[in-house]
Amino acid sequence: MKLLRFNRCRGLRLLRWRFWQIELWYCPRAEQIPAHRHPHMDGRILWLGGHMMFVRNGEGIELRLRDTCKGFYVEHEDWHAARVMGRFGIFAVIEHWLLPPTSAAFDIVYDT
Repeated sequence: MKLLRFNRCRGLRLLRWRFWQIELWYCPRAEQIPAHRHPHMDGRILWLGGHMMFVRNGEGIELRLRDTCKGFYVEHEDWHAARVMGRFGIFAVIEHWLLPPTSAAFDIVYDT
């Protein structure tokens, strides 16, 4: 396992196998993740708890505690962003990489 950081968010790499990887992320109150994309990774967001608003290609996806285990897909060219609406947000990302894996925290291009 490897500890990861993105702004105030904390991540943990749970598994890596060939071009697949699973990361677990915790985001604290008021954290905002700016619009970005991951050019070398497709991912499935699996919601685990808290309250966050995700935006993918301009469409809002609000997830709360009652939505635990729901998820959505983010392709490598999809622009997305997120904001913690409550005290925290926890989610896992099941990642399929087009290149040898690094981390969603490093394979990032921001909206200009």
